[in-house]
Amino acid sequence: MNLWKKRERLLAFIKTTQLSARKWRENSQALAPLLGLDSDGLTVKQVKELSRMALLVFAEDKPESQWFDAKYFEQVEETVTKAKRLYQDLSLLKSRLDATYTDGIYELDLDGLIVRYSGEYQGSLKMFNSSYRNDQKQIARVTNDGKVPKEVLTDLIDARKVKKLQAQIEDSAETVSNSAWALLS
Repeated sequence: MNLWKKRERLLAFIKTTQLSARKWRENSQALAPLLGLDSDGLTVKQVKELSRMALLVFAEDKPESQWFDAKYFEQVEETVTKAKRLYQDLSLLKSRLDATYTDGIYELDLDGLIVRYSGEYQGSLKMFNSSYRNDQKQIARVTNDGKVPKEVLTDLIDARKVKKLQAQIEDSAETVSNSAWALLS
């Protein structure tokens, strides 16, 4: 492309930008008083925010007044951040456990198994304990390869954490959903 054509394209772009900026300024000056705002000296960023507010006002699902409250917005951000952290923790633990176990691990009596594996199953005579052998068989049935891993106690503790995280997520699902909708809208 030669220099003359580049110059013409640049000139057309500049004219279009000037026209767009003029329209933005006129529209923002008309919108600002309708929303109870001062229209003097609006920046491009403020004009963009103002146009977004206008879109919300004319949207089918109207924004609630609390959406514009800074404290409410902070609460929403905090709720969504906590939910995101819960989901990430759940995902990490679950993916690690899924590599070794089936979903059947979550149906076991995890609290009882954790108590036994951290207590009475620590000694060298555990092989003579019938409940130990039964627990081993029960755990082996929910592993992908049919063998009980050496880190079974850690895995049981993590499986209990997964169940607790899932319960927390289910308990707060409506709050997170409402908060996320408020934040994303």
